Amino acid sequence: MTRRAWALLHRWLGLGIALAVVAIAASGSALVWRAPLDRLLSPDRYAVGGATMLPLDRYVATARARLGDVRIGNIVLPDAVDAPVTVTAEDGRRLYLDPPTARLLAVRGGDDGGAVRVLHRLHGGLMIPGIGRAIVGWVGVATIVLALSGLWLWRPARARRHRAGRAAAVHHVVGLWGALPLLGIALTGTWIAFPAAFALLTGEAPRAAATRLPPPSRPLARPALSVAAAAALGAGVERTAPLRTIVWPTATRADWTLAYATQPMRVVTVADDSGTVAPVVDRGPTLARWVRRLHDGTDMGTAWRLLLSAGGLVPLLLATTGVAMWWRRPRRRG
Repeated sequence: MTRRAWALLHRWLGLGIALAVVAIAASGSALVWRAPLDRLLSPDRYAVGGATMLPLDRYVATARARLGDVRIGNIVLPDAVDAPVTVTAEDGRRLYLDPPTARLLAVRGGDDGGAVRVLHRLHGGLMIPGIGRAIVGWVGVATIVLALSGLWLWRPARARRHRAGRAAAVHHVVGLWGALPLLGIALTGTWIAFPAAFALLTGEAPRAAATRLPPPSRPLARPALSVAAAAALGAGVERTAPLRTIVWPTATRADWTLAYATQPMRVVTVADDSGTVAPVVDRGPTLARWVRRLHDGTDMGTAWRLLLSAGGLVPLLLATTGVAMWWRRPRRRG
């Protein structure tokens, strides 16, 4: 392709995905700080009285008193000293409870997850049901093409110094220094959107169904084991890491599923009828887990999250300056 062809591809591809990539990048920059952001925007959920934990049955009793005939789906235990206990019902409602008292702090409906949940839906699927995730993936592919073509057009041996003003200067500088972070973010995001395709490229087998949490099904109304008994049995297998999530047995899978705060997350099942405990052997793609951690900053430290957040602002600067350059260009054919 000639330089002119590359320039036309870069220009019109950038203009075509500008709004989508800005929405994805801006929401991603915010989600890097999802925990403090959630605390800031939903203070009622985090008005806890301390970190002391009660027996698990106390939280279940509070939730059942509020839910009535609606069944409990899972319970998530705090991951920080100022975090609540979260109980999720089968209808999607989430109840936030005070750890030392089991007092109800807040209730959110299935579609009312607050601003952070909206950001997740925007970032992962542009708020588009069904095909949104695939659209985000293809926007990632287009972003990779933009970054590579922009570097090719910028290279000093071929670059022309535009006289389009400050917008062009900012576009060129940000494009040069932001290209590699942008490529990394776009590549990992595309990987997350199209995991099966990248599994074929890397030779990793797709995650086995046995390592996943139970598929959606109605939880049992009155399991044979109490939640405390299931947790106690699971503790016989995992003695070091704190318990994080307990998923109720369902009509299609009568096992309690317990997940622990390890990296990667360790999961065990407890048979509701017999109490048999079985570790879930995770043979899933380890590279894919690292890709997700690199992309969203989970357990990667503050410095990495700062880098991710700054990298997410690169598309915003490139899109605004690119549109300004296009708008101010001489109006001639092509």
